[in-house]
Amino acid sequence: MDNNNTQNIDLGLSKLMDKLSLNVETAQDQIQELRSTVDNQNMLIIQARQQVHVLQETVNYLQNRITILEDRLNLGNRYFLEPEGVENHMDFVQQDVQMLDSDTDEEMTARRNSADAGACVLP
Repeated sequence: MDNNNTQNIDLGLSKLMDKLSLNVETAQDQIQELRSTVDNQNMLIIQARQQVHVLQETVNYLQNRITILEDRLNLGNRYFLEPEGVENHMDFVQQDVQMLDSDTDEEMTARRNSADAGACVLP
């Protein structure tokens, strides 16, 4: 009887060892897949960071170009943010509207023709 019990215990242990071995192999495969996924995600993160860096450099470059162009044209955002700048700008707009309202058809045609002729000439 003891021999039969020992054989049953050995058979049970053998089955458990097979299941455990299979579980370990499955876990190792899953770990390898997860490591591969993590590596892929890390590569995507690195690429995204590089793109962000390139975009930041592009924004800085464009901001510098805008500043240079504003300086060349004697413009500036501050002018339009200050109350007197807005008022002065509105005065210019109103003067232009008044000039257009007071022009006769002949003056408008002459102005349009002179503007068309000079449109290609840049200082």
